[in-house]
Amino acid sequence: MTSAALRTHLLTLANQPANDVKQRDVIRSLVLNHLLLQRQIDRFNRRNAFQRWLVGALAAAALLAAVVDIAISLAREPVYVQAVQVPAMQKAE
Repeated sequence: MTSAALRTHLLTLANQPANDVKQRDVIRSLVLNHLLLQRQIDRFNRRNAFQRWLVGALAAAALLAAVVDIAISLAREPVYVQAVQVPAMQKAE
């Protein structure tokens, strides 16, 4: 049964007059509600699994880029920068 059909059946059971409600209808409503909720949770789990995989791949790519950057910087000759002296500023009077 599709989710739309389950929702329609659940709404039909929920909209019955209070004096016509039977135990079987209550149990059916609970089961239908449980099935709809389980399907929603399954959709969330599938979406989260994809996002977990994507975040892991991006983290691995960032780590690899950092390792390559460090390896390249260690392979180059060091560049020495000569210190520049800045003249002291005089106090304004």
